[in-house]
Amino acid sequence: MKDNQVLYPMTFDYIKTWGEWEAIRELVSNAQDASPDNWSMTLEGNDLIIRDNGAGIQLHQLLLGVSEKSSDSAIGQFGEGMKLAIMVLLRLGYNTIVYSNDLILTASRGEKFGREVLVITHDKNTNPIHGTCVIIQDWKGDDYSNRFVFSQDDDRVFKVTSEGMLLAGGSPLFSKGVYVCELDDYEFGYNINDLSMNRDRSAVSSDEIFRAAGKIWSLIDSVYSWKQFFKAANKNKNEKYLRLASAWSLSDSVKNAITMAFLSVFGDKAVVKTDESLSREAKHRGAEIIDITSFGYSLQCTLVEILKTDRQFLNEQGALRPRVCKKLNANQRKTINSLKKMAAKVGVDYNVVAADIPESIGANGLCDHGGQTIWINHLILDDVVSSGSTMIHELAHAKYFTSDMTESHCKAMCDIGMELYSK
Repeated sequence: MKDNQVLYPMTFDYIKTWGEWEAIRELVSNAQDASPDNWSMTLEGNDLIIRDNGAGIQLHQLLLGVSEKSSDSAIGQFGEGMKLAIMVLLRLGYNTIVYSNDLILTASRGEKFGREVLVITHDKNTNPIHGTCVIIQDWKGDDYSNRFVFSQDDDRVFKVTSEGMLLAGGSPLFSKGVYVCELDDYEFGYNINDLSMNRDRSAVSSDEIFRAAGKIWSLIDSVYSWKQFFKAANKNKNEKYLRLASAWSLSDSVKNAITMAFLSVFGDKAVVKTDESLSREAKHRGAEIIDITSFGYSLQCTLVEILKTDRQFLNEQGALRPRVCKKLNANQRKTINSLKKMAAKVGVDYNVVAADIPESIGANGLCDHGGQTIWINHLILDDVVSSGSTMIHELAHAKYFTSDMTESHCKAMCDIGMELYSK
């Protein structure tokens, strides 16, 4: 073995499932990571050439396990991509030459323990270049141009955000512009900037896709796009499981687009169902009840905070106005006074009133922001535990303006409880 040669202890049967596409994918991934805005793949004569304007290759990077990607979100993080790609291409009969800075790299077959293995020879380039140029000689395969998203001018690009791209005309998954796989039961395709994958770039968990694609949708403020989203969710497409950002972190333009699209798809009188009895009463009064319980929990929580709910609809109708209950026994009066002290402890200056709350409403307490009143069902005032837990629930509404069935409301109740405990 010569001093300018590196022998790799892996036979040509290693990753035998890889073919032309996987090799090209690795080389393009390296080029994109090295120079995201200045790389190319062209067919020049009979050669397929991949260029970038990055920092180039250092000799120590020829070792296995050495990766110097600039971030954890880089496409290649395992330090093997170029070596494996060159080995696969050699196995398929292609000669590959790599020019990088002042290096020239060539691949050949070597022998170790009676088996053929990869050998890379490194020589000095008397005409150094900036960046890296990979030349695959006498290319006979596809150029795979459909497996890359080169720019936002691509006909497939539907919307562009800082987290990635929403793609129309199919449901492929791309990572930083490089094809990963086809998505089952999705309405859209996605080109995601930040995606965690295995080494083969073929296995991505459903949760990871829900998270990453949800980040893209959380930045889209197009009514038309959200109309397509709700139509897809209504057709049971997997978009309904995406993890949208919390409502408080969404821009007003995104929330407005969601609201307008929802009403356009489901009708002007559409409201979100949060409670069986409330929805039944709202429907009786003319609302169109939309049940989103089949959606993922994250999406449910966000939509409930943005869209009109059955409770809000009934409030607007005046249907949730409780009546003051004046006839209380001694225990009930004592409990009401304790609840008033709870409100004072957490700084909520609302009236706390025992009320006759209609059974159809299905609630033991109500918070009226306009009238600055917390209504507590007189029927539970003999039960101190039920009264206290109901009061904490309504105090969270009063102090933090959160909505039922949301993550933010759960957190608000915990904060109220901690505040009460500490005082």
